[in-house]
Amino acid sequence: MYKCVFFGCSLLILMLCALPAKAEEVVLAYDEYPPLNYTENGKACGEVIDLIREAGQRLGVGTIFIKRPFVRAIQEVEFRGIDGILGVVKTKERQKYLYYPSTGHTQDGPTLFAHTQSGVKVDSLEDTHGLTVGVIRGYQYGDRVLESLTGEIRPVKDGGTLYKMIAERRFDVGLGYSLSGEYYLKKIPGGDQVKPVLMLPALSLYLAFSKKLGSRGLELAESFSEEIDRIKKERTLMQ
Repeated sequence: MYKCVFFGCSLLILMLCALPAKAEEVVLAYDEYPPLNYTENGKACGEVIDLIREAGQRLGVGTIFIKRPFVRAIQEVEFRGIDGILGVVKTKERQKYLYYPSTGHTQDGPTLFAHTQSGVKVDSLEDTHGLTVGVIRGYQYGDRVLESLTGEIRPVKDGGTLYKMIAERRFDVGLGYSLSGEYYLKKIPGGDQVKPVLMLPALSLYLAFSKKLGSRGLELAESFSEEIDRIKKERTLMQ
């Protein structure tokens, strides 16, 4: 009887060992920032989404993308169960709860946009005095950029709303980003009447991971960054 019990236990252990280990998965938050990350037919798409998805496959890490308004995305990475966030600018405050890799996945330039019929001319951020300035809630645009705006700041929930309201002349100017602005303005009614009036220095956008993951968060940040760089170089060579 003891032999049977021993054999049965040994067989169970062997069966358990033979089962494939569950692959590691990370849950990543993104907001609508085309052409880098956006949703199409209910699926996460975009240049950066594709890079991260392929990097994850190479690293053996599954990637689950969850769309959130930016403010909610950053809060859920800090306080809840989201593992990481993409397209995020590095700040001292965010470094308290996010691991950033050495290099970002993309660079994009903060840009002031205005309707061509508004007559607005802006040579510096201080020239926004007396103007209404639309911004995307939660976004960062560089060191002391928001503090340097002298106009009336009006936050909106996302980029799509910002560029639509500039085209409708509901703001005098809007502070967005070059890549997403160009994308949206080609698609919305009247978008061809909105042009950049002031371009600021480009910033790096990162895939950052929550410090709640411990040292694994830092490992993921660096390994994804390195793999993304490798993929980009490979694609450049193939062109």
